Amino acid sequence: MKVLLYFEGIKYISKSGVGKALKHQQEALKLAGVEYTLNSDDDYDILHINTVYANSGYIISKARKKGAKVVYHAHSTMEDFKNSFLLSNTTANVFKKLLIYLYSKSDAIIAPTPYTKSLLESYGITVPIFAVSNGIDLNKFKKDQDKSKIFRKYFNIKDGEKVVVSSGLWIKRKGIIDFVEVAKFLPNIKFIWFGETPILSIPNEIRQIIKGEHPSNVIFAGYMTGDVYKGAFSGADAFFFPSYEENEGIVILEALASEQVAIVRDIPVYSSWLIDKVNCRKANNNYEFAKIIEETVYGNIESLTFNGHNVAKERSIYNIGFELKNIYEKVLNYNQVPNIVKIKNPLNIGLFTDTYYPDVNGVAISVETLRKALINNGHNVYVITPTEETKITGIVSDGGVIRIPGIKLKKLYGFRLSRPYSIKAKRILKTFKLDIVHIHTEFSMRLFASYIAQSFKLPIVYTYHTMYEDYTHYFSFRYFDKAAKKIVGWVSKIAGETCTEIIAPTIKTKHYLQGYGIKKPINIIPTGIELSAFSEKNVSKAQVNEFIDRFGIENKFRVIFLGRVAKEKNIECLISGIKLVSQYDKDIVLIIAGFGPWEQELMKFVEESGVSENVIFTGKLSHSNVPIAYHCADVFASASTSETQGITYVEAMASGLPIIGKRDECLQEILLEGENGYYFDNEQEFAQSVLKIKNLNLDDFNKMKKVAVEKSQEYSIDIFGKKVIDVYEKSIKDLKAKKTKNT
Repeated sequence: MKVLLYFEGIKYISKSGVGKALKHQQEALKLAGVEYTLNSDDDYDILHINTVYANSGYIISKARKKGAKVVYHAHSTMEDFKNSFLLSNTTANVFKKLLIYLYSKSDAIIAPTPYTKSLLESYGITVPIFAVSNGIDLNKFKKDQDKSKIFRKYFNIKDGEKVVVSSGLWIKRKGIIDFVEVAKFLPNIKFIWFGETPILSIPNEIRQIIKGEHPSNVIFAGYMTGDVYKGAFSGADAFFFPSYEENEGIVILEALASEQVAIVRDIPVYSSWLIDKVNCRKANNNYEFAKIIEETVYGNIESLTFNGHNVAKERSIYNIGFELKNIYEKVLNYNQVPNIVKIKNPLNIGLFTDTYYPDVNGVAISVETLRKALINNGHNVYVITPTEETKITGIVSDGGVIRIPGIKLKKLYGFRLSRPYSIKAKRILKTFKLDIVHIHTEFSMRLFASYIAQSFKLPIVYTYHTMYEDYTHYFSFRYFDKAAKKIVGWVSKIAGETCTEIIAPTIKTKHYLQGYGIKKPINIIPTGIELSAFSEKNVSKAQVNEFIDRFGIENKFRVIFLGRVAKEKNIECLISGIKLVSQYDKDIVLIIAGFGPWEQELMKFVEESGVSENVIFTGKLSHSNVPIAYHCADVFASASTSETQGITYVEAMASGLPIIGKRDECLQEILLEGENGYYFDNEQEFAQSVLKIKNLNLDDFNKMKKVAVEKSQEYSIDIFGKKVIDVYEKSIKDLKAKKTKNT
């Protein structure tokens, strides 16, 4: 396998993030053992194209004539093209059409973040898209006292003087105006901006700032490399990056790798990997930025720099090289890249949900999985959901996603409630000529979905995702929990009785709904997953070993829980079980992989239980690191009984792990006692199950792993999509029959 890394006009973009990406890709492929060339006249198997310029279409055609596959690295979007250069806003829509045209010519697209991936999918692009970081060279960017001194000496920074740095092009989108305004609030702190842009290509207001309309504590250093630039990241007191739109932000990775605190604007691109007060600081306006900068440069930042450095380590170019290699191999193996089925009469489907990408939760993932499955089966899919940025007042309509303004409920994982009615959104949806309304929520978006269905006389399919009885503690505070559970039942009954068909992921959920008095047809359809992502052949062994080394668990028997770290997950039961296990075998560890509101409480519980050496907290994992985490373990375990399905069990089985689950009706189709794992009812039985699996002979252990993988195949995304389409067709047929009967 040989790859052509293609960057058109590299000398013009060498000072940008895309320019840095070339060096990263070269080094990453070297480390992964992938042969590459920069000469387009060479023979190659894959064209990895990184730029959108005049020659892009030609080089793709040339690659096709050679019989090569094409991977497009999507460094550009319409969103980050805006507010950049002269006329960029005027030409943004034309640029978007060019992106769609060129990106759609590829066999696969690489997006730097899940956020960028979601933007491209919202354009209506149906080519498979993989989210892979641009990566960071940890050998070049790291904490270095000598380089720090060089930086401080170059800018004549005195002992005790505080300094904040940033890096980027001189463009409005990067927040350069805000950088200067914040500096005005903090005259005793020196602010240094690295980077530059040809002065004639930027608006006049930016030119005036650069030429001298800025306070004396601001320095525009221009484009720099070498020890001064690298020393700035570890020698400064904070890295301040107020950009309004990014596809990733390589400079942030440079700061985190240098064990520097990154202070960023709270924008969607960071939501899946940067967490305020955990591995960075976030703000939304200049007053908040000034306050946070002051707290940071004069405060204790050790925990932020430690966690931030771990974020950079996850995105090391060593890891990225193997991720790129996996994508190349998938592209060369035609069967591993989804094919879009062409059908004669595709359905126009509206998926209505109060939570969607970039949110990371079971419902958001399920909706996105269904969207992909339906598209792969040739149908037209539109997602209707609240805006990501709740301050937006207008409807955001882009490709296949309609976003309606809403409010954010911070105590419920940032869950959003949207406006329940919108004339503009209704007009947009009318143009889509929907055939079906599929509701994935019980809240405000459900009201709008019901209104749309009634207005356009459409059938309603309703998926019941969440066992709300297990979540009433979030709003009842245990004082009126019984009443709250009755309200949940009442709301669920109303929701269920006002639709044509209901989808429940398990028999457990169906029984709950029937218990609420719902009489409508209930179809049991487990949510599918992309099984190939968890297959052993698609997960880098080097990344797995790096994960194991990072936590020092190489010679341990590893039990993993992966999911939201929340009270209803009952993780204390697993910790108590591990305490019992440790009395018999000290070489067994529990990995708690994930992040959530109960993390600090659990850490305290671990310390009080005296099992700190036996319990590992990984923190929040990026989407691409989830399969790696599973493959680091020997067995998966969960004590939660709040699941409607338990997707993590299926992911674990697809990764070849035996499973241990607390006895619950939702598992009866997943966990086969003694074949792919064991049930338990309390911590004693959990401890026994762990020891039982650990002490299996190799043949029996491999047999259990094999059964787990085979069982997971029942939950493929393809089967999931086809079963849901059957329900749609049944709903449409039933509504037509009802209309005929009434006439």
